[in-house]
Amino acid sequence: MALNLTIQTTIMQKLSPELIVELFEKYLGMAKEELYLANHGNLDETLAGKEFSKKFGQYIGVNLSEVFDMLNYDPDKFSKLVSAAQNSQEFMKTVLVHEIGPKVSLNPLVYSSNNHDLFEMTDTTQIGRAHV
Repeated sequence: MALNLTIQTTIMQKLSPELIVELFEKYLGMAKEELYLANHGNLDETLAGKEFSKKFGQYIGVNLSEVFDMLNYDPDKFSKLVSAAQNSQEFMKTVLVHEIGPKVSLNPLVYSSNNHDLFEMTDTTQIGRAHV
């Protein structure tokens, strides 16, 4: 249920610009670390750069080095890129599957969603309050 609610909420609303920027910065950070360790190459040749292009870049028409350039040197283009990412249904689906979905935690105390379980959870809470 938590995952379903997350998907429905995200589809009804656009991805937040902060989430998109965080995603870009995550892949840029991973790519920079790879470049530092390898001591040669460019952002797009790293594993992070290739993964970004395969998962996300194809839906917004940019590779990781272009994201880097826009982020650092062209704020207007970067703002348009974030807007394009917000409006891309495929980009949103991919973010949901690869970034948001794995982070949704499910309550281990809820084994099924029937009326008895719901009563037990609320009844326990009510009893706890009554004794305070």
